[in-house]
Amino acid sequence: MNERDLAQFIITDIFETGAYNNIILSKTLSKENLSSEKRAFVTELVNGTLRRLITIDYVLSLFSKTKKEKMRPFILNTLRVAIYQILFMPTVPDSAACNEAVKNTKAHRFERLSGFVNGVLRNISRQKDNIDYTGATAAQTFSRRYSVPEFVVGYWLESKTEKETEQLCASLCEYPRIYIRVNTLKTSAKELKQRLIAENVTVCDTIVPEVLEISKTGNIAELSSFKEGLFFVSDLAACLVTHITDVKPGQTVADLCAAPGGKSFSLAMKMQNKGKIYSCDIYEHKTELIEKGAKRLGIDIIEPTISDACVTNEDLKADVVLIDAPCSGLGLLKRKPDIAFNRNREDIDTLAALQRKILEASIPLVKDGGKIVYSTCTISKKENGDNVEYIRKKYGLKAVHFSLPGKGENCGEAEILPGDYSNDGFYVAVLEKV
Repeated sequence: MNERDLAQFIITDIFETGAYNNIILSKTLSKENLSSEKRAFVTELVNGTLRRLITIDYVLSLFSKTKKEKMRPFILNTLRVAIYQILFMPTVPDSAACNEAVKNTKAHRFERLSGFVNGVLRNISRQKDNIDYTGATAAQTFSRRYSVPEFVVGYWLESKTEKETEQLCASLCEYPRIYIRVNTLKTSAKELKQRLIAENVTVCDTIVPEVLEISKTGNIAELSSFKEGLFFVSDLAACLVTHITDVKPGQTVADLCAAPGGKSFSLAMKMQNKGKIYSCDIYEHKTELIEKGAKRLGIDIIEPTISDACVTNEDLKADVVLIDAPCSGLGLLKRKPDIAFNRNREDIDTLAALQRKILEASIPLVKDGGKIVYSTCTISKKENGDNVEYIRKKYGLKAVHFSLPGKGENCGEAEILPGDYSNDGFYVAVLEKV
């Protein structure tokens, strides 16, 4: 298969199996003997098509008399991949996107549909600058234009202005950046930068001294600096949460929803590998991943622990309890585009109730004077501020002021949008048990 055909194959597989796009993408590419450039192109086609799927399907509905539900999966996803190139990849000539889609259609013995594919794509190419995305409501308009589910846009409009909501939706169309957390137990940011440059990786500083942005990496796992445990991959949002978490060497931390372990790793580095961190998850295979990651990084204060965060485990008494709660993930839409078609409004209510249960179970674990750091990777008032306000009032907790780089002091909580730091959207709150 060529790259475009491989992309449609992967997208078809994602929808037919319901599996996560990153898992199927990685699994499929591992079986193909592709150059780094071709792997990158396939990855861009898959992730980009999924990220802009709502817009793509809307445009397709304007130019095809056949509804997508009536199309064969191969034809539908071949069209989707080609439309993504036409609308969102200016470096790819429209003619190439059209011609390759037609060629692949014929190669799969759908010759009789090649004219349909060609006609739809040529018309979109000619009319793409005149497409009207205006809907009956602001939510429908923003959904069509920015590929955010309409129910999500409507939910945000309940607590944000139209301007704020549109800016938020637009920021989710940006290509996600790659960030790494420097393993300060083994090296410094300056030394790691030099090492990565020597490995032909492009490196930039960020607002957090121990976090770097990298690009043109190839396969990160193959870098010698990665194999030596000099860094781990983590979004800037996750690193900002641990950056503002006040921990000291010798203290005890309970990370109640720890997998895959990034926040535990960062806190261990802040603690200079002195003290104890209970890194908890309900599944054994996830605690094994944490153990493996800690070993690569040279961290020995992490104790992977099988534990249900909804149930109080009295063995986990700690100075700091970190809850990176399961959430709707609406701050991750640009990095995990499959969230857009795997979520509904009811999920927000269900997850908010689960988060509240975890928060309540955590209260007995916090030592007097200790702190709870609550974070999510979503933009959801019900899952974030409402939960924290409920738990703070019910248990008489004190909101702890903290400062985020470039944002000044926050009164106990902060919602960071994807456009603020070019990172994932997230929320963090710090509460003290008094």
